[in-house]
Amino acid sequence: MNRFALLACTSVAALSLDGCLLNWNQFRPSDAAADVASRPDAEDPDTGVVVDSGVLVDTGVRVDTGVDTGVVLDTGVDTGVLVDTGVPVDARADAAIDARPDAAPDVVVGDADPGCTGPVVINEVQTYGAGGGTDEFVELLNTGTCEVSLSGWQISYRSSSGASASTIHRFTATDSLRPGNYFVAGGSGYMVGAMIPRLISGVADASSVALLDPMGRVVDSVAFGSVTLPHPYAEPNAGPAATHRAMVVMSVGRVPNGQDTNNNAADFRDGTPSPGAPNP
Repeated sequence: MNRFALLACTSVAALSLDGCLLNWNQFRPSDAAADVASRPDAEDPDTGVVVDSGVLVDTGVRVDTGVDTGVVLDTGVDTGVLVDTGVPVDARADAAIDARPDAAPDVVVGDADPGCTGPVVINEVQTYGAGGGTDEFVELLNTGTCEVSLSGWQISYRSSSGASASTIHRFTATDSLRPGNYFVAGGSGYMVGAMIPRLISGVADASSVALLDPMGRVVDSVAFGSVTLPHPYAEPNAGPAATHRAMVVMSVGRVPNGQDTNNNAADFRDGTPSPGAPNP
């Protein structure tokens, strides 16, 4: 006499054993035919399909149990769903699994260029030129390795006392700065007739400017001349005044070019203006 376990299900839903009853019984070969003949056909309440309880019915649904039996059963029905059992079949199957979209590497959101380093700095300021007090400019330099969008950024100005701030230039939505490139915004008397970005108002000989991001945070700043310390835009000391000497136009710039140690007194020197080019 043999023993067998009969698993009877009232649902044909794939991968679910809800509604199933495990019935343990004794099996005698002589009773097999009578047992099959005596069992009535049953209509599944969910699908309305009449299933002969004595016949194995192929539902056309492939169920992967996670066990590699060595036999591939093709039901002829393409469900469109790839089920990874975690059991390698052969090298071709592994290659197919690796090629699926969910095997693609993770994307770091919000960081399009993880190798980008270095900030945009205020590299040079001129407060007085051959054209007078309005012949002035503020120069930026991208010391990094990737292009930086300046959309929503601004150049802010504070007087020697640092009491209040005002915006002297607003960048447009299309403004950007490539690695190693310069951006120059000039006063109303700077290079008259040239199509360059303009400063809204002037910069005094002893004052300060700062570069602000769209959130209003200071990206870089420099104070120069006789300013009151501590000063909001000094890092932490002031650089020399950007004045002219004996009718020689002077500017204050970073030397070496682009160097930023967060100390204006150490980073800036007065010298010959070089807008849009490295400081001498």
